[in-house]
Amino acid sequence: MTVRFGAICLGWTATNPQHQLRVRTSAPLLVLNGRYDPATPYDGAQRVVRQLGSRGHLVTYEGSCHASYPRTECTRRQVERYLITRTTPPVGANRPAAPV
Repeated sequence: MTVRFGAICLGWTATNPQHQLRVRTSAPLLVLNGRYDPATPYDGAQRVVRQLGSRGHLVTYEGSCHASYPRTECTRRQVERYLITRTTPPVGANRPAAPV
């Protein structure tokens, strides 16, 4: 896969082939990604979660920033709940974007 960031990095093109994950854990793993994140495309987060199988849990921040965790109280609560209790969100968990 070739990842192109032309609009973001003023014409710079990066070739970054994604590799199959080799995760060795039975712990649930949380993935948080902004749907419109300019630095880490949302489809990449979806691929990671698919590779993690039943261990992968995606929380979608419905905004465009790169650092989704601190953007809203809702995303902070979800991540902190996971870190403290290992409680994962339901499948398809979406968190609204911060008001502009």
